[in-house]
Amino acid sequence: MRRIVITVGESSSDTDPEVVIETFLGSCVGLACYDATRRIGGLIHMLLPEGTQERELERPCAYVRSGIPYLLARLEELGARRESLRAYLAGGARICSVQGDIDLHIGMRNILAVKCLLQELAIPLEIGDSGGHFGRTMRLFLADGRVEVCSFSAGVQRISGVDGLAGPGEVELRQAIAELKPASRIALDALDAARDPAASFHSIERLVLQDQVLTASLFKLVNSSWYGLPRKLGRISESLAFLGLEGFRKLVLQSCLHTFYSRKLSGYAMEDGVLFEHAVGCARIAEMLAEKCGTVEREDAYLAGLVHDIGKVVLERCCSARIPALVDLMLTRNLFFYQAERALLGLDHGQAGAMLAAEWRLAPSLAEAIRLHHDPTAASSADMRLVAIIHLADHICNTCGIGISLSTGSNPLNSAALAVLRLDTASIEEILNAIPSRLAF
Repeated sequence: MRRIVITVGESSSDTDPEVVIETFLGSCVGLACYDATRRIGGLIHMLLPEGTQERELERPCAYVRSGIPYLLARLEELGARRESLRAYLAGGARICSVQGDIDLHIGMRNILAVKCLLQELAIPLEIGDSGGHFGRTMRLFLADGRVEVCSFSAGVQRISGVDGLAGPGEVELRQAIAELKPASRIALDALDAARDPAASFHSIERLVLQDQVLTASLFKLVNSSWYGLPRKLGRISESLAFLGLEGFRKLVLQSCLHTFYSRKLSGYAMEDGVLFEHAVGCARIAEMLAEKCGTVEREDAYLAGLVHDIGKVVLERCCSARIPALVDLMLTRNLFFYQAERALLGLDHGQAGAMLAAEWRLAPSLAEAIRLHHDPTAASSADMRLVAIIHLADHICNTCGIGISLSTGSNPLNSAALAVLRLDTASIEEILNAIPSRLAF
């Protein structure tokens, strides 16, 4: 069986019965179309009902209005007949705010847009698992057109007797933190050198080559689809020339965290590499927000976005068996995910991450962004804008289904963060419109 994973603003179509097409959905919608007679099918992940003409031409699959015709055209090119197609829709979660006053209704608007367009095209539509407050995984099996949707509200182990479960003790927590090693000294030196405009590419290359693990990770990332370079690079100096000093610093940061983030987090229902995808997505969106707001350095926002969820690795290490019980706690006590973490485990992943940040001697502003990224109103005035940016970037990632997990859709958007950044719902839609071209994974 061959697995094809698509992300926001992408589609895939095929005739191979061995293919399974998969995507992860927040407020976005996934639409599967299948011709059972000819065993031809495709899946598309759409972000918004419509965009500007320019945006729709640039990334047609990101929008319902342009994406559905695009998918149908690809299927017909493969030999499908429109009159034989059947469609299945999933996703469209409602990502809420603290008081419900900031709600773009993206999920419902997407569902209605798909329903109306397919009705016009006379293509039968089945609306499956949709709405709600949880993210989903959607899979289309080309062998028989079967669609499988796993909602994180139902797709995790349910545990009874929640009140009898204890959180990690101080010793257990400290041991987990001590076992998670920070970046190497050479990596930190390379970051410092890359901040020096007078440093030569050759001197930085010599420094990086002293750390074989870092070197291997750098090449693995820079030659991956994340960067989409026209050819494979074989020298550190080439990477510097292609990316520039700022781009190279981001590459080093990603490389330092790649192994750390690439592991499977069973408790949070995150497969291998999903946390890394979410971290990089959040970092890129945080950078976009910093550019738009102009009150926080872009690189500070990028780094904070990259490390905001490191606490999940800590809690996975010391209490993974207890994490699935959080779903029961959220449903029975009407709590948000981070509140359920505090109630069950004694702390949330932001607080655990801040403890790790202190152990690694990260800047206090970064520790604050990690600790409070779900509670921005508690931030100090000095760090409030950075915390608000990470809070909003994380929320947008969840909306787009970037790095979906048990907590996707179950932590709220705090409208105070928008006020701090002087953004409104129109600004958020503008940012969402820009995401497909900026986050071409």
